Amino acid sequence: MTIEEEAALAYIKVNQNEEKKDFEKLDLEVAYESLKKQEMIRRTSKNKIGYEYSLTRKGAKYYKEIRTVRGEKEAISDEADALMLCLAVEDERNNYAPRILSRDLAADEYYGELKRHELIIIEHNYWYGMANKGREYANSKFSPITKKSSNKLKSIKSVIMKLASFDGTITGLMKLYAFGKQIFYFVINLFK
Repeated sequence: MTIEEEAALAYIKVNQNEEKKDFEKLDLEVAYESLKKQEMIRRTSKNKIGYEYSLTRKGAKYYKEIRTVRGEKEAISDEADALMLCLAVEDERNNYAPRILSRDLAADEYYGELKRHELIIIEHNYWYGMANKGREYANSKFSPITKKSSNKLKSIKSVIMKLASFDGTITGLMKLYAFGKQIFYFVINLFK
């Protein structure tokens, strides 16, 4: 997913129960439409400000998985995560140039949380910039291969250790063949 889609999904997640939230102030309409086509969000109603959205079951599942990935990099609240992604969109749209970032996307406490985790830079109590650590955090990606094969990857070390103990006997050759077969199937299943 694009950074805009990630930001839109996170923003909807933390604001879907808020009354009269302005989902259109972020200029993410293209991302909202894309997420709708992917069946990750649905339009729930229209208020005076614009459309309101909520996550579908598929969107909530994806959000939970990607939040886990980002949470492993930096343990921040859902609100700070959504803010971080929205700021990353602004950063990307402005070619990563230092500038004053939007201050009306979330409460000040979430800007403070991002600063404490060194994801954004605040100078003179008003100037905001994106830290490299913040860019890395925002660009975290969820990989189904990583999730699916994580247990298999952990066990590869024991297979390699057993191969290293090959002694050259017939029994050793049979073990080598069996382990080679295991590695072959491991690699095949890794990409299924």
